[in-house]
Amino acid sequence: MILSNRAKIGIAVVLIFAALGIAVLAFKEQVGKFAWEIFRLDRAAAFLNSNDAAMHFKMGNFYFNGGAYDLERAKKYFAKTISLDERLPGAHYQLGRIYFLEGKFFSALEEMNKEIELYPEFEKSYYMSGLIAGYQGNFNLAVRSFEKFLTFKPESWAGWNDLAWVYFKKGDYEKVKEAAENGIAAAGENVWLNTSLGVALLNLEEAEMAITVLNQAKIMAENMTPEEWGMAYPGNNPKNYEDGLRQMLEAIEFNLNLAMNSVDNF
Repeated sequence: MILSNRAKIGIAVVLIFAALGIAVLAFKEQVGKFAWEIFRLDRAAAFLNSNDAAMHFKMGNFYFNGGAYDLERAKKYFAKTISLDERLPGAHYQLGRIYFLEGKFFSALEEMNKEIELYPEFEKSYYMSGLIAGYQGNFNLAVRSFEKFLTFKPESWAGWNDLAWVYFKKGDYEKVKEAAENGIAAAGENVWLNTSLGVALLNLEEAEMAITVLNQAKIMAENMTPEEWGMAYPGNNPKNYEDGLRQMLEAIEFNLNLAMNSVDNF
């Protein structure tokens, strides 16, 4: 088919405007990235990059202790990420962590299950599933989840310690002792594992050994900074680190006093 000159001009005009549209779109996205990366203007970036799932995920991570702490903003950007790309790695996991901190355990576990279904090799999802199930009182699921996590990361002190915590909630102090000892063997002593082991020994009426272990935990806690304590709780508000460390030390001293009284009264 032979095109008239008028048709050729029309096609050329359409192509020019199409090219301009692409250029404008690309420019808009670059401006949005610049607004975020340089000035942290999240609302402007979200508007200019409204279809960019990765950008929204990045902003969610920033507001979830990645530079600032604003759970509402983080939750909004993770939810938007999922609406744009429900398969983006880590999106369901991060949203689930926020639901957990809000005490919305059903929603939190639902998001973890989605992450596991998409990415079954992402071990952190099993760890969070264990925490959520433990707080729900679903101790059997919590044990299975932590044990699954530990098949991926047997050197994780936190995995062993939280497994010990679940067994403590179940009242199985032999299992608490076993999990804490496994954690110490895998990762070395720390204030959390020593506290768990000390409490297990206290409940197993091994008070003298409990005193030794809890004294070690107390010394560790007394020499710990709030920032060091907070490294074990990456989703928590940094403003609460000091209180968290103080409460941990008080709990250690309480159990230590119980152990010493037990020996004195023997």
